[in-house]
Amino acid sequence: MELFLLFLVALITLYVTSHSKSEHRPRLTTVKSERFRLQSPLEQQLYDALTLKGFYVSCHIQCGSTKVPLALEPYRIAVLPPCLSRIKQAFLTQYIRSFGWKVVALRTENIEEAIEHVISGVSGKKQESTAVEQKPS
Repeated sequence: MELFLLFLVALITLYVTSHSKSEHRPRLTTVKSERFRLQSPLEQQLYDALTLKGFYVSCHIQCGSTKVPLALEPYRIAVLPPCLSRIKQAFLTQYIRSFGWKVVALRTENIEEAIEHVISGVSGKKQESTAVEQKPS
């Protein structure tokens, strides 16, 4: 009986140690169209442009006590549109980063520039992925 218990304890220990290794697994998301959940036309244009580029865009992802308007979940990138005030955008940027997400805080309404900054955030080319404000010419 003692031999059986010793064998059982060894087996359980082996199982726990072999399954407790934290393997980095890719985040998988359910693919569905969420365009109808977006409120502003700019968010809808960003959603359309990113999906045409082959990215899966999630809308209104819960992150702590706030919701991220647009997110590329597999890459853990949150996209904050420029319709937010600078103070709210800065607060949300820090708050979302505390959960391990990258943040692309857009400050331009130019869709092409916004898409470039989001894609650079995915590829990791830029350290600080914040779009620059357009200066009137």
